[in-house]
Amino acid sequence: MTQLFVEIFCEEIPARFQTRAAQDFERLARDALVKAGLAPASFKTAVSPRHLALAVEGLASEIAPQTVERKGPRTDAPEAAIAGFLKSAGVTLEACVREETPKGTFLIARTHVPSRPTREILAPLLEELILSFPWPQTMRWGTGTKGWVRPVHSLVVLFNGEVLPVTLRFGEREDAPRIVAGRTTQGHRFLAPTPFEVSSFDDYVTKLEAAHVFVLQDVRRARIETALASALEGTGLRLSSYPGLLEEVTGLVESPHVYLGTIDAAFMTLPKEILATTMRVHQRYFPLEEENGRLAPRFAFVAASPTQDAGALVTQGNERVLRARLSDALFYYDLDRKTPLKAHAEKLASLVFHAKLGTMADKAARLGALCADLAGMMGIDTTLAKDAGLLAKADLVTGVVHEFPEIQGIMGGYYARAQNLDETLACALAQQYLPKGPEDALPEGVLSKLLALADRLDTLVGFCAVGIMPTGSGDPFALRRAALGILRLLEDASFDVSLPDLIEKAYALYGAQPTFGEAKPLSLEDTKKTLLAFFEERIKVLWSKDFRPDHIAAAVRVHDPIWQTRARCSALKVFFGTSQDSARLLAAFKRGANILRLEEEKDGASYTGVLPQEALFQQDAEKALFKALKDTEKALPPLLAAKDFQECLQTLSTLSGPIDTFFEDVTVNDDARDVRRNRLALLAHFKECLERVAHFRNLED
Repeated sequence: MTQLFVEIFCEEIPARFQTRAAQDFERLARDALVKAGLAPASFKTAVSPRHLALAVEGLASEIAPQTVERKGPRTDAPEAAIAGFLKSAGVTLEACVREETPKGTFLIARTHVPSRPTREILAPLLEELILSFPWPQTMRWGTGTKGWVRPVHSLVVLFNGEVLPVTLRFGEREDAPRIVAGRTTQGHRFLAPTPFEVSSFDDYVTKLEAAHVFVLQDVRRARIETALASALEGTGLRLSSYPGLLEEVTGLVESPHVYLGTIDAAFMTLPKEILATTMRVHQRYFPLEEENGRLAPRFAFVAASPTQDAGALVTQGNERVLRARLSDALFYYDLDRKTPLKAHAEKLASLVFHAKLGTMADKAARLGALCADLAGMMGIDTTLAKDAGLLAKADLVTGVVHEFPEIQGIMGGYYARAQNLDETLACALAQQYLPKGPEDALPEGVLSKLLALADRLDTLVGFCAVGIMPTGSGDPFALRRAALGILRLLEDASFDVSLPDLIEKAYALYGAQPTFGEAKPLSLEDTKKTLLAFFEERIKVLWSKDFRPDHIAAAVRVHDPIWQTRARCSALKVFFGTSQDSARLLAAFKRGANILRLEEEKDGASYTGVLPQEALFQQDAEKALFKALKDTEKALPPLLAAKDFQECLQTLSTLSGPIDTFFEDVTVNDDARDVRRNRLALLAHFKECLERVAHFRNLED
């Protein structure tokens, strides 16, 4: 079987780029080869810090002849347009085929492309693919004008074991970097720097392993996991849960070797978040835990090569680096605790929240007022809630958070406890940024949730009011994540308040401060309109795993609290999944709504809100339906007040029999005008009754 093998050997590719690079290499190669008329059978990829490789199996030795069709202008198009098409297609007018369509007769140019050896098209195809590779960031070197992720040292391009004439030119100048394809690559930078030749993908992987480079990501990851387990065996320690760290370290080393280091006892008085962040984020070490879950005075790290002293010297070096970082952290931690949080908060005026939205001190003042307002609605201590808002951002000016911004908020909780502030307040400060993602736990306690809600709400309303909202995939201020966090928090029945009311409260606080600066903010109504539409889109995303889109659309009512909307969604899911009458009821609703729509258009009038007159009923089916509607309308109010949407839907299901009989026995469009209008009013009454519980018009059959 034929094989195309390509490898780029370069300086270290950032770990966060590697997985995506391998995926992009395969995707781009597949698209380019298929477009060229080739049908690859399979792909293999490999990526390590200095190697990116691709193998394509099953390419034909030559491209089969093809007939390429190109659609041109209509036959009655201007002569200049037709002449331009004929020139670009390389055909004469007589050679074109005429194609009749409803939009006219079009010219079709059919060009015969003879068969060609595959190797002839591969060189230009690969040159374009590699030079235009979509790296998130690129760099130039030497006199080059075209960039790549890191400087390229060599290129291997083999087709059936033979080198293809591929040249990468990273600039137009004669002395610009230029890489000519061969069959030579290189192993570990220090352990096996001598170049060697390869003949295929499997040969490449085997020889690189002999040269101390495990180029396959899965192999490197498995070796790290195995080495970590072996190093921890018999120690009574276990890895802390940091799943992204393993992936990152896999992209940092080519020949992984695991060793254990020790943390000085003096540093174990630091909060575990400082210790873990220093190890995980700054040093890429693996924090270790004891069996009881406490952070252990040990850590594991992955070295890029083995040592003759079983890692003793490299372990000492890593312990020394960690000691220096933790010494700084301990100094700042001790210093920060000497200053009350309120004194830290007074320095927030020096931090800008956003140029159009004022300082962090402005934000803290708004948070204090908003938290107090919400606390009053929820029946909790307003003074404590106001203090939580005022102190929420105080730790941003501390030394520890300056060094470790990842643990902002958490440190505020530690400082509050150190100053013997209320534990509920300390917990709220520590958990204000939860949830950070859709799977994260929610804050614990009402005050913690209230502060987390107020913070996100203030941010969203402010940015929306000055016209800063996510566009496309861009969301630099994480507003989508803030909206999802708000929705998850509002699923708690403790927040019995609607989104429009919350938006109004937050907007009013911006209006009470001169924080918009030179910006001309949107009006309250425009801000509400924009944000409510934004929240509806986020609801669809957040609940898509649990509910059907039409159930969500039927349940959403902007003036209802979010927890009620979710409860209505759950009731719809159960009702349409279990009730035998649900399908009949929905079908009757759709039929009645269609009749009403057509007749209202014909009459130029609406029957919504028109009370049917019993004196005009002529058939038992009309009377039975009207009676069933009156019984249902009597039963619904207490159920709606109790938010028992499941029972509401079960009550509505009792209408399925009477409405089916009505459609079977009654002709709505009676010749008598009054009778016809009365029957249309009865249908409108039926429709209104169902819409009181959910937007049945949005439900699908």
